[in-house]
Amino acid sequence: WTRFYGKVGATYTIVRKFLIDTHFKSDNLVTLIDMMTEEDRETFNFDVRQINWSEYIFDLQMGAKVFLLKDEVVDHAKVR
Repeated sequence: WTRFYGKVGATYTIVRKFLIDTHFKSDNLVTLIDMMTEEDRETFNFDVRQINWSEYIFDLQMGAKVFLLKDEVVDHAKVR
C-alpha cells in the first residue's frame, strides 16, 4: 500500500496543477437525462445518481491494487 499511495501522491501532484480554481458545472447532464425518454435512459444509462459509490470505490481500489501494483487477484466475494 505504501507504493500505491506514493504513486497516487505523485499523480495527484501533477493533476492538481490543472484542477486549481477549476469548477465543473454538471447541471447540463441532469437536464439531458430529464429530457430523455425512458427507452433512451435504458439504452444510455449514464446517470451518476444511480451509482453505488461504496461498490465503485471498492472496485477502484482493488483494481489499482491488482493492475497498478501487480498484486495477486483476490476473490471479491470473500473480501466484501
